[in-house]
Amino acid sequence: MEEEFNALLDDIEELADEENYSEAIKLIDKAFAIADKEPLLFYDKCTLINNRGFYNYKLGNLKEALADVEKAIEESPDDDLPYYTKAEVLFEMKNYSGALNAINKAIEISPDSDKEDFRKLILEKI
Repeated sequence: MEEEFNALLDDIEELADEENYSEAIKLIDKAFAIADKEPLLFYDKCTLINNRGFYNYKLGNLKEALADVEKAIEESPDDDLPYYTKAEVLFEMKNYSGALNAINKAIEISPDSDKEDFRKLILEKI
């Protein structure tokens, strides 16, 4: 079961590199089905949920993307990645104040220049 799961993770990464996001999402869902049956399986659930959200974002499925990043935040509220993804999704939805709140939280957790640049872009829209 663990080998199959790890192979799925590798396939997901490869599909994402190829920008085949719809197939990557299908494999993420399959990975979650395996993980649900194998409670001792070790993996980064927050990142996997966030990645599904990011792939949905890239496909233009913004409501699904937002729901995923909210789940990722619930899973790991001290991780900056889902807040950054949430900011991207909200920015695309033209919810600039929400995007600003999300990017500010990401910066609070782990500041870096990419986040600061994105914050400036959001501020230009407000």
